[in-house]
Amino acid sequence: MARSDMTDTGAPAADSASGAGDIGAVLESLLDGVVVVDRQRRVKAYNRRYAELFDLSSSEIEIGMSLEALMRQIARRGGLNNDPREVGREVAERLAAWDTEAARFERRPMPDGRVLDVYRSRTADGDVVAVHIDVTQKIAHERALERQRAYLLSLLENISDGVTLIDEEGHFVAFNRRFLELYGVDPGDAHWGMHFFELAEFFADLKPLSTERRRVEIAKRYRFATDANLKHTLRNLFNGRTLEVVKAILPEGGCVMTLHDVTDTLRQRRVLEEERRHAEATSRHKSRFLARMSHEMRTPLNGILGIAALLEHTDLDDQQSKFVDVLRNSGTVLLRLIDDLLDTARIEGDEFELVAARFVLAEIVDEAVAVMEPDAQNKGLRLFTQPGDAALPPLVGDAVRIKQVLLNLLSNAVKFTPSGQVTIGVQAELRDQIADLRIAVADTGIGIAPEDRRRIFNHFYQVDEQMSRNTGGVGLGLAISDRLIRSMGGHIDVESTLGHGSRFVIHLNLPLATEEADAVDEPLSAAELRQV
Repeated sequence: MARSDMTDTGAPAADSASGAGDIGAVLESLLDGVVVVDRQRRVKAYNRRYAELFDLSSSEIEIGMSLEALMRQIARRGGLNNDPREVGREVAERLAAWDTEAARFERRPMPDGRVLDVYRSRTADGDVVAVHIDVTQKIAHERALERQRAYLLSLLENISDGVTLIDEEGHFVAFNRRFLELYGVDPGDAHWGMHFFELAEFFADLKPLSTERRRVEIAKRYRFATDANLKHTLRNLFNGRTLEVVKAILPEGGCVMTLHDVTDTLRQRRVLEEERRHAEATSRHKSRFLARMSHEMRTPLNGILGIAALLEHTDLDDQQSKFVDVLRNSGTVLLRLIDDLLDTARIEGDEFELVAARFVLAEIVDEAVAVMEPDAQNKGLRLFTQPGDAALPPLVGDAVRIKQVLLNLLSNAVKFTPSGQVTIGVQAELRDQIADLRIAVADTGIGIAPEDRRRIFNHFYQVDEQMSRNTGGVGLGLAISDRLIRSMGGHIDVESTLGHGSRFVIHLNLPLATEEADAVDEPLSAAELRQV
């Protein structure tokens, strides 16, 4: 074709494409490269895009040139085999296969790295139309997607739980093998892209169900997967397994679900819960038995102590007086032990109650000191109180239990102090109708070793067993005191130096008394007491 038949860009003129201007216009409107070869294997028409794909100038492609000449021009432009010795063979092979059935489609890798998909079709008049599509970027994109898919699959397969991604239309974008295992799906029956309803037909636990029952169950599971308001569920499968399903909504739509088999965990939890209930029931039975027995022992013991008190007021010789004194002291120690056991049983069995009422703390302290004064004097100890920062107004709380704790602490202080003094002091900070109390009991006794300080509030633990045995203690006083103070919302701190004494500090917050508090004398729980 003469150069005047070409456009300035090297494409054929509109009136030169098969002699029809409209056909040339159609070819130029296409984004893919097109060449038309007639039955004599001569170029009948082509578009600009075709020339661009093979980097052909207007002098290298002409209407009417033979197909063989066109192929050789393409070869010179590097569009065929780069080895000049192989060009003739490749051209001959392409000419031989030009109009065969095998040549209908060809994926053609170019020497420069591009890839062309070539589609050839024959028209009614015998022409062959070859459409050349540059799929280089498409293939690169597909390969990138395949790499991402392989990476995602590798990531999913290394997760011990079942994981699946579902798009907003209910299709499985991805899932791992564990997901299929949990639902009993054969991997051969599943592939990414299946719709939820399609894959759900293979859920093994649903197969024994009737058609209608299976349909309802699949719809329920599908609703969980697609409802943005549903995030967590325990799914009981029909094979006896239980799955914990957690769902997270993705920003672009759809969701990711994680499935964890909790069957064994729930079974173990039920076993532990049953064991816990059994242990609690056993503990309650033991506590009730101990409380009943302690109560029953108090009655005859009180009778013995009463008789001992009466004997003390009769004419007794010295030996008889010693016998009565031993009887009274032993009975007193035994009664204190029974009281401690009874308190312990009630506390452990949650059968004790706190009684909130109006009281004056200074009076409680004085009463406790008065009770312990004789024992302190018998040992030659000084027992006194330290004045607080200011006069403390009346409070609301269980005065009996607080006094019991103070007596336990004072009794221990006197018991384990061979010489010196025992003091009790109260400090208070008033704020918002609440008294922040710090009641300290200090002594100059034997002290407590650091390793013992962590255990002195345990039941039956004794720092000095020999001294406790001589005084009749069994190691329950501090355990009871600690439980009582904690039930009131407070705690007890210990400061001690071995050989130089100890200091126990009760931290307790109690409300200030109001006029209405005089009428509050009903049993209350610890939480209710703090709200008075």
